[in-house]
Amino acid sequence: MSSISLSRIPRRIQLLLLAVVVLAVLWVAVLHKVVNSSSSSSETATVAAKPKPAAPLIHRPAAPAHLSRTAPKAAVHPLSRSAPQTSVHHPATVAPRLGARPRPATPARVAPRPAPKRVAPAKPAAAQAVERELGEGKVVMLVVYDPEATTDRLVAGEARALAARDHGVALHLLTPAELGAYGTYTAKALITETPTVLVLSGNGRASELTGYAEGPVLEEAVALARQGGR
Repeated sequence: MSSISLSRIPRRIQLLLLAVVVLAVLWVAVLHKVVNSSSSSSETATVAAKPKPAAPLIHRPAAPAHLSRTAPKAAVHPLSRSAPQTSVHHPATVAPRLGARPRPATPARVAPRPAPKRVAPAKPAAAQAVERELGEGKVVMLVVYDPEATTDRLVAGEARALAARDHGVALHLLTPAELGAYGTYTAKALITETPTVLVLSGNGRASELTGYAEGPVLEEAVALARQGGR
């Protein structure tokens, strides 16, 4: 084979041989690198696996009993389980002195209550009107009549005519059912029939006319009331 000249080997075979040689060289280089890396990693693992030297143990002295964190358990007396006994305090009684007389209790002073004020009942409106008219100096004429009776209507007409002529006369026409509205002015008079004419003056006097009364009779009663009121 050595005697065979390389020139006789075909060009294509030479290239294949060259490629095989190059691949072999590369394979050897890669294999060598892998072997080196595996050996280095194994060495590192070996170094890491080595145990570190244990730290020296420090023996600390035990703390004394009076400085320990846990409080010492109190000794339980065998009789401590029984129920606690409660002491009852009895107040001391003071014996009364011999010969000492008890003092009578002084009653508390109560302030007298003020007497309630008496409120006068309000007067009816008709009574207030009569009081106001008398205060103005007028003569008040109260004609108690029955609107259904002829004589009563005639007397009421005479009274209207007199009040129209004399502006100093205040006329009030009322039925027997309306007597209570005039209060004391009609309560003092005992009116039992109609027509009845009451003539009131400022001094509190009153004249009473019962039955039919003509105009001149009414005028005379008004004149007398004015003389008595002066």
